[in-house]
Amino acid sequence: WYKRRVMGDSDEMEASLLRESCVYTSCYCEENVWHLAKAHCDREQSSGPKSSAFVVFISNLNKTVAIAMQKAGSGNCHLVVWDYHVIFVEAGLVYDLDTILPFPCALSDYLTASFPSFLNLKSQYMPNFKVLSAAEFVALFSSDRSHMFVNGKWNAPPPVYPPIISSIHPAMNLPSFWNMSIPVSEFGKVCDISELPTLVVQNMTSHTSALQKEY
Repeated sequence: WYKRRVMGDSDEMEASLLRESCVYTSCYCEENVWHLAKAHCDREQSSGPKSSAFVVFISNLNKTVAIAMQKAGSGNCHLVVWDYHVIFVEAGLVYDLDTILPFPCALSDYLTASFPSFLNLKSQYMPNFKVLSAAEFVALFSSDRSHMFVNGKWNAPPPVYPPIISSIHPAMNLPSFWNMSIPVSEFGKVCDISELPTLVVQNMTSHTSALQKEY
């Protein structure tokens, strides 16, 4: 799951996920990210809290969000319009299994490349973001995959493992995560692209403060 790399000339080591080792099913980004979040939570449970981690849903009220630098995209910008997309953010690094950008990628670099201002997109394609902690997502998320089963057939082949069902919220609730009409709920806090970095930093700072008090 993890690789180690030396930062500069120091002995400091930083862990990052190997893309090829991640659980991945095309068109099921929410489940791919659930596995990333679950691995993070399991790691923290066994070795103690180390860094803040978040799950970020990307969509809008129209469910037509344009994202560049995606493997499924086209043109020079590899642009695609998704109904929604999901990424994992840990310690300010974005883990997106569907991007052609580095894995992981610094949050600021990811936002600049994935939502370039020069595209001058119509408002219907602009992103909103819903942010919640990795632990909250792992605890709450349930999907019976019915959103992908239309007119008696799958829009995309489902993952080979059983559907992810929360013990505390067993009913299908994926639409509650991609819904951007409610600013704050148990399923996350909605923000725009200018607010996202600040929101992540604030949550990282809160996480660090809690660790300092604990230790």
